[in-house]
Amino acid sequence: AYSESYNAIEVLINKYGKTKLIKLLKSLNELKNKIQFDKKFMEIYGFAPNYKKFNELFLKDEK
Repeated sequence: AYSESYNAIEVLINKYGKTKLIKLLKSLNELKNKIQFDKKFMEIYGFAPNYKKFNELFLKDEK
């Protein structure tokens, strides 16, 4: 699980930059549940945070 988390963060930084990740991290205190997190993530990154999407991004990043 830790290596998958690391890979997810690495892909987000490589593809979308540190600024978006920092924006998401700074918003964590105001988010009360998974629904709010998913909505904020979608607002920042333009896609829902799910295993399928991260796997697609990871596979594209490896090429």
